[in-house]
Amino acid sequence: MSRRVTHACYPIAAQRGSIPAGATAPRNAVRYQTVALTTIAHSSGCWHHRQRWFDSGRNEGQMTEIEFFSQPAGGEARPFSRATKAAGLVFVSGISGGISGSATEEARAALHNMKAVLEEAGTTIERVIQVTLLITNPADYQEINAEYVTHFRNGLPARHTARFGVPTQAKCGFACIALAGDEG
Repeated sequence: MSRRVTHACYPIAAQRGSIPAGATAPRNAVRYQTVALTTIAHSSGCWHHRQRWFDSGRNEGQMTEIEFFSQPAGGEARPFSRATKAAGLVFVSGISGGISGSATEEARAALHNMKAVLEEAGTTIERVIQVTLLITNPADYQEINAEYVTHFRNGLPARHTARFGVPTQAKCGFACIALAGDEG
């Protein structure tokens, strides 16, 4: 595993409340956000990126951190991370099963892949709070649902369904939002 850290400083517009009460800012005052980007290359070939934003107008302890999981490899067609983690939540991009089979088999494989991405991001399928079912053929809806409910034994998260908006051979896929795992 290798690690690379880079830093950059970006000016941002002054925000209301960023100047202490009773104080006046110089006319040309600029607040800065500094980003520390850590890139970790895993032996599996996956890349994990973490961004930490430090805002000069806030208390030192306040920062926004965004972690990126499974960035696309060079030349890969998908222009997105498999998951991101920010503000105590994990956001998993739409993911299919990567197999060709019945709607049940593809749903099972897609949910297995979603679970693997959640675990890579440090959380579990039990912490999922919202799911999006992506479906190609509405006739497969009941078959996919029958498999889906077996993966959420502690309660079903909120969910909505949408048809795939891109050409695909997959019968279904899933995206989700989960609570991030406990850090300590």
